[in-house]
Formats: sequence, C-alpha cells, structure tokens
Amino acid sequence: MAVVTFAEIATEALPLSNLDMVNSIPKLHATGNTSYLQPLRKLREVIAADFQNRKPHKWYRPVVFFITDGYPNVESDAEWQAARDDLLEPGWEPHPIFVAFGFGNAKADVIRTLASGQKYTGLACIAAEGQQLGNQLKRIIEAIQKSMVTTASHPDRYGMEVPEGFILLSRPGEDNLG
Repeated sequence: MAVVTFAEIATEALPLSNLDMVNSIPKLHATGNTSYLQPLRKLREVIAADFQNRKPHKWYRPVVFFITDGYPNVESDAEWQAARDDLLEPGWEPHPIFVAFGFGNAKADVIRTLASGQKYTGLACIAAEGQQLGNQLKRIIEAIQKSMVTTASHPDRYGMEVPEGFILLSRPGEDNLG
C-alpha cells in the first residue's frame, strides 16, 4: 500500500509498503487548489518503480483508490486526461485497476471521466447530496478496507461494493469504452 496526497502538487506520503509493516496512515488535509495531473503522474511513477523492483517475482495488478473532495482547477482537462490515459493504458503492463470516489465539492461528470480510460472504465462513485462530510470519508475508508480484505483472501477476485450514501457512476465491465 502507498498513499499519494495531492492538492497543487502530489507527494508520496507513505511509500509503497507491506500492510503488515504499516503502523499508521499519514493524516490527510484538504488544502488549496486541486491538480489531477500531478497525482496521476506520481501514481504512474510509483507503480512503474514497484513493477521493476518486483521482477521476476510474482506481482499483482495494483488498485488505485483516487479519493477527492474537489475537481481539477490547476490544469486543463486535456492535460489531466492525457495523464490518466497514460496511467490506464492497457498496453502498459502494470496499468492499475482504478476506483474514483468523489465527495464534498467533487463533480459527478469529472469523477466519471476520471475513472474512464482509453479501453477501460473503472468504478466511479460520488457522495449523494445531504451526506455529512465525515461520514462520507469514513464510508469510503470502510469500503476500501473491506475490498482489501476480500482481495487478500481471494486474489483471483476483485470486487468492491458501493458505500452507503454514494451513487454509482460507472462500474468495470458495464461502461467499457473500447
């Protein structure tokens, strides 16, 4: 597991680590403007380095949980979408499974677009109106934990339930673009 935080820049707050060795997760704080370009580039860098470090050992496809309370307002849509396409390119061997959660000021159309790639659509969910911010984030974290336990127990399966209080925008296999 790794944690990449982002606002105008992206930072690897927790380097890729074995969950058994992680004592605490870094505290996350909402700040400033929102770039999607920076975290998407940073994710590709982190995944590529891990992929190279693990060869020739067994390697599992990574799952990216992209959690945002905003929308990109630093760069153009074309710029961050190109970085998303690079990350999700099926021809790039370690491309991840992508899950996007939006809450707070996030916009449904942007979250749906974020989880869409050239020949891939990932899970995209947005918090329903009227939900309390603290509950939204708690539900996202609970859904991720449950998914990680399921995946660790059954690595041949991937599945994630939509948390209570969230609206499903897209799901892999239902909205594939290619």
